[in-house]
Amino acid sequence: MMKNRYLLLLSISVLTNTVLSQGIYNYHSGNKLRLTFSDVGRIENSGGIAVEWPIGTGHEYLDLAFPIVVVENNSQKQVARFKNNNGIVALNHKKESWPVGWNGHWHGFYGTDSFNADQESWFTQEDTDLKLRLTIRGFQWSHYLAQDMIFLHFELTNYGASSYQNAAFGFFIDPAVGGDDDDIISLDKDTTTVIIMDEDNKGKGRGIAKKLGEWSPVGRLGVRLLEVPDTSQIGMSSFAAYTEGEFDINNNDAVWSALSPGRYDQTENTEAFVMGSGRFALNPGDTLQFSLVIFVSVNELDIEHNQQIITQIYTDHYTFPVAPSRPSLHAVAENDKVTLYWDTKAEIAPDFEGYKIYRSSDPGFNDIFTVTDGRGIVIYSDPIKTFDVHNDISGLFSQHVFGFRYYLGNNSGLKHHWTDTNVINGKTYYYAVTAFDRGNSEENIYPTESTKSIIVENDGNIIADINTAVITPIVESSGYQSSDYTIEHISGFATGDIIVEIVDRTLIEDRRYQITFDDSTSDDTIYYSIFDITDSESPFAIMINSSSYIFEDYFNDISPFFIKGLRVSLRNYDLAWNVDRTYWRVGNSNWDIALELNKNLGTATPVPTDYEVRFGESAMDTAIYTHSVLVPFQIWNITDSNNVYKENILVVDNDRDKEWDPGERIFIVEGNTVEDFAPVYWSLLLSFPEKIDPISPDSGDVLLIYTHKPFTSQDIFTITTQGASIRSDLNKSVLDDVAVIPNPYIVYSGFEQKSLYTGGTQDRKIQFINLPQKCKIRIFSLRGYPIKTLEHNSEIDNGSEFWDLRNKQGNVVAYGVYIYHLDAPDLGTKVGKFAIIR
Repeated sequence: MMKNRYLLLLSISVLTNTVLSQGIYNYHSGNKLRLTFSDVGRIENSGGIAVEWPIGTGHEYLDLAFPIVVVENNSQKQVARFKNNNGIVALNHKKESWPVGWNGHWHGFYGTDSFNADQESWFTQEDTDLKLRLTIRGFQWSHYLAQDMIFLHFELTNYGASSYQNAAFGFFIDPAVGGDDDDIISLDKDTTTVIIMDEDNKGKGRGIAKKLGEWSPVGRLGVRLLEVPDTSQIGMSSFAAYTEGEFDINNNDAVWSALSPGRYDQTENTEAFVMGSGRFALNPGDTLQFSLVIFVSVNELDIEHNQQIITQIYTDHYTFPVAPSRPSLHAVAENDKVTLYWDTKAEIAPDFEGYKIYRSSDPGFNDIFTVTDGRGIVIYSDPIKTFDVHNDISGLFSQHVFGFRYYLGNNSGLKHHWTDTNVINGKTYYYAVTAFDRGNSEENIYPTESTKSIIVENDGNIIADINTAVITPIVESSGYQSSDYTIEHISGFATGDIIVEIVDRTLIEDRRYQITFDDSTSDDTIYYSIFDITDSESPFAIMINSSSYIFEDYFNDISPFFIKGLRVSLRNYDLAWNVDRTYWRVGNSNWDIALELNKNLGTATPVPTDYEVRFGESAMDTAIYTHSVLVPFQIWNITDSNNVYKENILVVDNDRDKEWDPGERIFIVEGNTVEDFAPVYWSLLLSFPEKIDPISPDSGDVLLIYTHKPFTSQDIFTITTQGASIRSDLNKSVLDDVAVIPNPYIVYSGFEQKSLYTGGTQDRKIQFINLPQKCKIRIFSLRGYPIKTLEHNSEIDNGSEFWDLRNKQGNVVAYGVYIYHLDAPDLGTKVGKFAIIR
């Protein structure tokens, strides 16, 4: 038997707490298996599903399960009655759930700030009479190898003064595989595993899922006891079988008997059972550990392979590859598109490789869970997009698992926002952005990625995790004017780029921002700052003295800052000749052009200037040197359009003919004589091209020469944003665009969602679109009988109203033709028709 080690309990994603009579209920949803548990240690869900697999389907596998501790005290048997006295359930991925006494540090199984699972839970419960404390931890991984299993770990502590020479631990399970009562239960003593399957392989929804109807095939539920404290007993030492309602937790002697070592009841007609650990001593100060795993498999082969993974995890002391952190996702609904954007916190993982984007029509992402392994078993979801680091890693991971190889991307480069344009207005979509790592083939560590969890509560309420989103693209209100921005270069001459992109239009407001720079630092670093100057008398700083110049390129789109819905990127340039912008503004000369540093003067320092070379008569200007040299051009400094002036030049008269010839170097200087020419360090070379006939510039031709100029303290930029609005000049004509879709309505439309608990039928609805912000829609039969009134009063980015095809009494309306009357204040009315047909 293993040492007292912490076994992975269930990776918990508690997205909400529901107070019920039994305690506080939480959700475990770190992979394909969702479990509902209470802080008093019971796996159950009153009116709902205790164990659901795959998540989001409403397919049920278990009614009730809970740990049992019974002790012999003065020859009396007594079952521990545990209660959670502090009401705390701590989750490693939800810092706000951590106890105050932890001082902002996660107390993981392997120590402070140890995160050895994608999700970990912790809570305690006590029997204050027996002085027993049961600490329950949970671990769950999203890794495709462990995505169908949950590990449970219990630490039992005697914190009192009484010695219990005989004690026992057990686990009660009342399965409901397929959501009905035709379970077939089998016991494998060698692996201490109980397998439960559905007799007719047809599931039936119960409780809130009762409208599901029949579903098939049904998976197989497995429960395996892994760790008990007595070194002479490995795993399960007893199995007590019961019919429905037969087990009585309040009968101390009966519970003691159920946990008798060596008791193995027959499994025929079994509807519930208790797995036992055997007897052990529990002295004051002792802490003993127990662990088990709950898993679901598709078939016998899948059971075998899941058992292999379970054994591996157990043998490796409950460690397993942990995915990078979940990115925080935001989703923005627009007309015919959805924009997603997320943060970069996942990228601190040392083996981080990229992001995968998933889009589904159901909260469990089951319609995209379609990738099979070599066994023909579905093992992985199909992402709609993958962004990965541009490096020497791409394609499929070098090793496979059961014939499945993980896709690491194609070196696309990282992105942190993406717009999905293949959507239907009015249809609800479920998105997830996960972060994945590259694995390590040399150490047989397979790639893994973060969880994607969306919970459907008993009442149908949907709760998304931080990296998932539920969103419906929609038509905007009549007269909608989208948000916009303008950029102005107020002062300075820098040629660096400031790129602004509206990512989240819902956050854009009427504001004004200013970007300034500081180039006076001793380390020659150019810092930038950004201020909100909307109120010019009270500006406030958004960012001060940052040097993080990161500009979007093909492989990276990290922004230095993100403000009020804007993604802003900066690119600074080193001072150098801008070849791309140098051209003949007038004329068609083909002379070769080169602006270079004058390295003959030692260390060359370029200056941020632009020039215009104006050609004229042969003696248009005179260059200075030991003697005057005539040149057919003038060079003008055009950097500042408000201060254009002619530069002095110096040329190297190689043939000493007192005339400039193509190929003779030109130096641009500030002084008027040889003694004070004060070189500007730029030299210009205009020469005949090789291999082609030269075309010399004519009088009047103009050559423009530009340089890249870095930001300096002289540069000031402003960004002015305008939030979305409704036009002020709206009139009745906008009502002409109001329409009903689909029209006619035939059975169901593409934007309708399949309900989890309606037996696979669609949520019937039609959509009124292009509505003004506020209006009333009255629906009548052809005979004028009032059917339903819809009140539309929405934000400006929502110009749609849905009708569920039910009348004011809540009944589904009959097929036929209907009339609607729309009344919009200050705009007028509109009457139209639509049809509902089979």
